[in-house]
Amino acid sequence: MSNKSFRFIVSSPLSGDYNMAIDEALYLTFLKKREPVIRFYFWSPSVLSVGRFQKISDINKVFLSKEEGSFVRRLTGGNALYHHEEISYSIVCSQEHLGNLSVIDSYKKLTSFVLDFYNSLNLNAKWACECEDNRSSKNPILCYQGKEKYDIVIDGQKVGGNAQKRSHDVIFQHGSIPIKSRKNLSKLYESGKSIQDWIGDISYENTVKGLASSFTKEMKTELNFCEPTKDEIKLSSLLREKKYLSESWNCDGIEKETYLAS
Repeated sequence: MSNKSFRFIVSSPLSGDYNMAIDEALYLTFLKKREPVIRFYFWSPSVLSVGRFQKISDINKVFLSKEEGSFVRRLTGGNALYHHEEISYSIVCSQEHLGNLSVIDSYKKLTSFVLDFYNSLNLNAKWACECEDNRSSKNPILCYQGKEKYDIVIDGQKVGGNAQKRSHDVIFQHGSIPIKSRKNLSKLYESGKSIQDWIGDISYENTVKGLASSFTKEMKTELNFCEPTKDEIKLSSLLREKKYLSESWNCDGIEKETYLAS
């Protein structure tokens, strides 16, 4: 596959453990095969994801109890994010695919297609660093409480979230595009605005098409639609069972095994 093209995967709605397992399987596969990929996916049921290094004891103080729902730990850092009626993306590529940019510039590059998509809907989307008020809460626990330089802001409010993991020259990044309003959720889960809050209803199909179009434009690349390979499905099933359903990983962030792509 040419470096000028990305594998393009669209997954059906899946649980948090399945989604995180597939993300990691794609990351591990890239380490071996070096084929860049972008995946769009959905969450069912809604779930809280927590950052790689967050302490569950901190999150429990403000957000989560066993009665309020389940959670899954991501392989990326950052803060907790509640995934509800949204489209998420994951990208795996090398620094070479991005022109050997710095960490912060690669983050900007890989979120530029989301910014372009929002602006194609005539939303006033900007980087946080372009806004007069780009302050973050002190010691944020939830994603919406903090703003990084190239987080996306619409009408002064952070929208969605993005997080990145690096290993040598390999970059893994995923993020969220909230579609439906959260106004009818309980207070703990309603934080953050969605596309529906600004422009009304938009279909998931049209959103994926728009995001894909913006990605090819901003990344100057082509997309080759495909499904995860049999090896990736097998690896994701193993990761789900051994890691993303385990208390040692989700509660304590402890990896008991090392996983490799075949």
